[in-house]
Amino acid sequence: MALCDSFNAMTQDRPYRAASSIADARREIYRGSGGQFWPLAVDAFLGFGVSELEDVRGPVAGETDIPQPSALRPAASSSWRTGLS
Repeated sequence: MALCDSFNAMTQDRPYRAASSIADARREIYRGSGGQFWPLAVDAFLGFGVSELEDVRGPVAGETDIPQPSALRPAASSSWRTGLS
């Protein structure tokens, strides 16, 4: 999971830096094998080609539909705690 999260972080723009290419991210993950990442996970990950990772890396579904925190809380008049002592 950490390897996938790292790949995602490396290949997305951040406010403080531009996204790395998929090839650069693969090289960085290879360098982390046996240290930051489990070697067998790195081997499996590197089994995917750049074009396959480009297909997977496409836009995150629903990225613009993220609910606001207020939409996640029950309304003040809600009885969501009914039945609790």
